Amino acid sequence: ELRQWGSGTAVRADDRYIYVLTAGHVIGHSRNVRVQFHRNKKPSQLLTAEVIWARYEDKFTETDLAMLRIPKRSFGAWRTGSSRRG
Repeated sequence: ELRQWGSGTAVRADDRYIYVLTAGHVIGHSRNVRVQFHRNKKPSQLLTAEVIWARYEDKFTETDLAMLRIPKRSFGAWRTGSSRRG
């Protein structure tokens, strides 16, 4: 089992999914990956994310990107919030 570590940012949520932008070189050619979120420094369970697309030409450049999709039902009681301040 190959393990890679990386970081990502939740960039969008709709009624069914949370979308995460991360580095393409971490994803490689995978179709599904395991991810873990942290809230108040406490980790969530490992969640399965589907790789929607990944592009990796040069490591650590603007073309080194991947988009993941995680079903909201995987989060259980966690709420999604907004970074907007009002």
